[in-house]
Amino acid sequence: MATSKNNTRKPLLVVNDYISSEPKTECKSDVFSYTDTAAKKQKNRRNYVIALIVVLIIIIGILSSILILQNVEQEHRERAQTNQRQLVCPNKPFSTIDIKSRDTSENIHRRYLICFSSNHDNAPKTDKSVYIVAERDFELNIFKKDLDSTSTYIEVNTKMAKVKKMNVPYTMMLSYFKAEKKAILIETTLDAAVIIIDNYKLSSDSTMVLPVKHLSDTYIISSVEYFNRKYHRVQFAIAALNNSTEVRIIFRIEHNLTLSVDGVEYQDGSEMVIALNELETYQIRHNADLSGTFIKASSNIAVFSGNSCQKIAFKNRNNSGACSQLVEQIPPVDRLDNTYIAPPNINRYGTILKVVSPFKSRVTYRVGNKKTRVSLVPQGYFEFSITENEVAVIESERPVLLTSFATGSDTSGDPYMITIPGVTQYLNKYTVITPSNFTSNYIVLIIEESSLPHLNLNKRGLTEYIRTFHTPVTVGKVRYIVLGVHVSDGTINVKTTNNAVFGLLVYGHRKNDGHGFAGNVVLPDTCVP
Repeated sequence: MATSKNNTRKPLLVVNDYISSEPKTECKSDVFSYTDTAAKKQKNRRNYVIALIVVLIIIIGILSSILILQNVEQEHRERAQTNQRQLVCPNKPFSTIDIKSRDTSENIHRRYLICFSSNHDNAPKTDKSVYIVAERDFELNIFKKDLDSTSTYIEVNTKMAKVKKMNVPYTMMLSYFKAEKKAILIETTLDAAVIIIDNYKLSSDSTMVLPVKHLSDTYIISSVEYFNRKYHRVQFAIAALNNSTEVRIIFRIEHNLTLSVDGVEYQDGSEMVIALNELETYQIRHNADLSGTFIKASSNIAVFSGNSCQKIAFKNRNNSGACSQLVEQIPPVDRLDNTYIAPPNINRYGTILKVVSPFKSRVTYRVGNKKTRVSLVPQGYFEFSITENEVAVIESERPVLLTSFATGSDTSGDPYMITIPGVTQYLNKYTVITPSNFTSNYIVLIIEESSLPHLNLNKRGLTEYIRTFHTPVTVGKVRYIVLGVHVSDGTINVKTTNNAVFGLLVYGHRKNDGHGFAGNVVLPDTCVP
């Protein structure tokens, strides 16, 4: 039985071993093979997904880079366009006085209408100078009605620009209260800077000439309080562009001193009407301040204001300097700004700043931390002074005219007059010239602080020039730098490499004399209704 049990159990063990061992071994091998294949497939899928993600990331990166470059380029274009005009244009003028919108049909950039105001009585036989400056060579045409007058031309080639100098005979200087054919129309084949200077050795001043396309029919006068009624005369001149031009003058006369013209007495508020034809001029003088006088014409005209001989003392320094001619071309009312940064004049005891308003307006001016508010009526004005180390900020509800009068100095010359550009009138490049017969020449730059490193003067950085002053000032939330630079005489080419706009003033000093002008004093065309 035992043997029988053993025999019976053994096959069972074999069978059991076969059933429980051998088949299990084959089954286990299949499972391992299946699992390994699945793992490989899963790993492959994972690698494929990772590779796909990497490819997508690369594609997204490339597309993002392209979009970023496009956005940067677009932003650069927009910034370049924005830098052309960093601030919004001033509000449209309004007034109870009838002011027509300017005629915008004039689209010629390259014509310039000039005339020469009277100088000191001892300077009638001194020829006048006109400098025409462009970035490269150009052709020049001159039109005038006075056939007896002659002009000579001197062309000067420089590395930076092409300069033509025109000498105008003293006979073209204007008389008073008389219509004369003494205006000159200059036409150039390139956009140019035209600067006129009455270069009498003891009584000079200069002004930038506005292109004809920026002329209009409505102006307001700025002059300075007389120092001596007997000798120091306030004056302004009018030049007509077209025939049959009727000019209405609404006088604003300080102290209501009567002005007598051809037997007619004019008082403060009186209106005078004159008729001018093409290239005719008319000049008015008085021994009282004529600031605020309105000029309204039937067609576009050019207006020049100033003094024939004016001594400007600063505070108690009455003996400083002597009388000198003051002259500036006045921008039209529809080209005025309402925000200004006014710099000091280098090496002068001080500067008189005059604000003249064509409209009812409230004006705020700030010098340092001191802020003052002034309310003005139409044709109203006020003035204040700054020292040679101060900068003023003027902000007005409505557009105003701002002029600067450099006071005399015992060491660096006599007064001169500059029309100050508003911040919306700034340009991104200028080509001008300083006359060679002034011993000290300066430019003043007014620019946003962030763009200061981008300023380029005659293809050189500002670090290569001697700075006479460097003053920060804030307008709204924008920080500006007012920078004075000593320059040599000759051509001045200033621009920014980032296309940012900035203000430019130029002036020169010599013993018993001085002159000054601004690079631009009119709003861009986009601001004009």
